[in-house]
Amino acid sequence: MKPYHEKIWDNFCSRYGVREKGAFLFETNNNIVKFIEIGRDKRLFLKRSNAMESNVIQEVKKVLSDHESGGRRFEGLIYMMYWLQ
Repeated sequence: MKPYHEKIWDNFCSRYGVREKGAFLFETNNNIVKFIEIGRDKRLFLKRSNAMESNVIQEVKKVLSDHESGGRRFEGLIYMMYWLQ
């Protein structure tokens, strides 16, 4: 039997479709994270995945639209990192 906190987490993930809506944080090639060079000194940074970027932009637009309309439905954006077993 699962502990109570695990049941709460599982219910939350199921209710909000976390598994289906989630995206990999970084762009990979054969499970190796890709890098990008930034700045004049060409510093290396981990490259975020296009799916993750799109998800964040989509959700931010919802928050901004709500704010501009005075809807007061959203107060901000929560960014969750997790791994699936």
